[in-house]
Amino acid sequence: MAKKRADKKLLMSILAEIIKERKEIETQRLLLEIVNKRLNSKYAVSGKRLRKIIAEIPEIGIATKNICGEMPKACPVCNGKLKGVYVKNLQGKKILVSMKCTRCGYKGGSGKWRVGRYVFYWKPKL
Repeated sequence: MAKKRADKKLLMSILAEIIKERKEIETQRLLLEIVNKRLNSKYAVSGKRLRKIIAEIPEIGIATKNICGEMPKACPVCNGKLKGVYVKNLQGKKILVSMKCTRCGYKGGSGKWRVGRYVFYWKPKL
């Protein structure tokens, strides 16, 4: 029997509750396991959808540990738009140093573009 797609509002509340309790979750796989256990057995969520929803929750931060790989066309975390960060060299030419997501804050550079690990953490209110 195929599982149904979980409601976005339900997922947002479950994610906020889980990460607030634990403060930090070291891997996407672990978070996905915990979320799928809390969901009704009729529902399921994918890792990609989980990241997109987390990017919309201001109280939850996403840190990435990047590894070598090709430069992505879109943000690997939330599928948002990437903006180039440039510096000028001594000849006055612009050189791409890194790419930053305008939506979630992902940053990749120096040949390390691919995400090797996601870390999700609770942002304390200041």
